[in-house]
Amino acid sequence: MKTKKDQPETFEEIIFKNRNKAYGAFLLRTSYARTVTIALTITLFVFSVVVSWAMWNARSKGPFIVPGHNIPGDTTIFVHTDPPPAVPPDKELPPPEKPFLRPVVVDSATETSLVTQGELNGNANPPVTDGTDPGRIDSVPVRVEPIEPPLPDPTFTVVQEKPEFPGGEAGIATFLNKNIVYPREAREIGITGTVYLGFVVERDGSLSNIKVLRGIGGGCEEEAQRVVQMMPRWKPGRQQGHEVRVQFTLPIKFTLQ
Repeated sequence: MKTKKDQPETFEEIIFKNRNKAYGAFLLRTSYARTVTIALTITLFVFSVVVSWAMWNARSKGPFIVPGHNIPGDTTIFVHTDPPPAVPPDKELPPPEKPFLRPVVVDSATETSLVTQGELNGNANPPVTDGTDPGRIDSVPVRVEPIEPPLPDPTFTVVQEKPEFPGGEAGIATFLNKNIVYPREAREIGITGTVYLGFVVERDGSLSNIKVLRGIGGGCEEEAQRVVQMMPRWKPGRQQGHEVRVQFTLPIKFTLQ
């Protein structure tokens, strides 16, 4: 026969080992499972009683229909609907009111008439004409035609025939060597290099829009612009057999000997 000492210790006994078990917490933990079982049993009993009473009460009042199921075939449902309201007879709309126009009062004493050319010339009773007198400016029909703005003249950078200085590249070199004066400031400082000028060769061979693209300082840019402005007319560039405006870049080299 197993004694109490041979039985394994419970979880509560392990927790409350060497503690005061008569304090109350030990009794509450050991009786917790039995208390929960009794409370659950009572709750289920009360719930079953309430549900049974509700079902008995519903069956005593009429056929019990479970929501979501079809209504029995021998059951007729009458729905009471109110008769539709009577439509009132159409009423004749009143005619629209006419807008009130305020009368315009004209003072006859202030009315004036245009003076004719005959009255200006001293003829009080000028002859009546049909208004087609060719001598009158207002009787001559004038045909007004719209003036279309001129189309912009495009500037090409690449053309079939490039613009050319008279004499070609050799002619440009000769012209520059003959006309360029080395700036004094650049000579004293010893500035050398290449100045790049850009300009447009017009359709008549003249040069326009001359500007410095890259300079070296010392007055070389101004001297290069001055000499290019002195150049004679170039041979214009051509595109598809027609003279066109061409953008041109000219390098001018400044060297000290």
